[in-house]
Amino acid sequence: MPMIDNIKIAFKMVIDYSNSVKEKLKNYEKEHKIIKAISETLTLKLENLEHIDIESAEKELLEEIITFNEILNYSIEGLKNTEFEDILMYIQMAEEANSLINTTLHSFDIKKIAPEKGERFNSREHAVIMAEKQPNMEKGEIIKTASNGYKKGNKILIKANVIASK
Repeated sequence: MPMIDNIKIAFKMVIDYSNSVKEKLKNYEKEHKIIKAISETLTLKLENLEHIDIESAEKELLEEIITFNEILNYSIEGLKNTEFEDILMYIQMAEEANSLINTTLHSFDIKKIAPEKGERFNSREHAVIMAEKQPNMEKGEIIKTASNGYKKGNKILIKANVIASK
């Protein structure tokens, strides 16, 4: 199966489940708002995927995947302290969709660049989006990864965006 098809399946999994769950959460404003926003945003992202020619637009596809991951990661953080079984299942399903994307990318020899806290800044693979003074950290150590990057073999497709110590 082509890479783009697996990516679309992952996006569609989250969208479909979002739509089924958001109706059940109409009386819970915060959760309903988050799930609705995820569904609407990912629907637009899925529409963008329909217009990507994977052979010539690998970077464009990866940018959509980065956005997908950011939406899920930041949105789900606000849902993790819930007691709703549907939300907990939603979080698990979203993590499975993310896993499908990562497995698919890996099968096409596309690897994630995900620097860890304390790792040294590497200008070939990382882009500094912010520098902060940080106690107990040396200049150039990574404080946090804002978004992952991707590479294929030795070719950097997208650099990881990091916050580094100055």
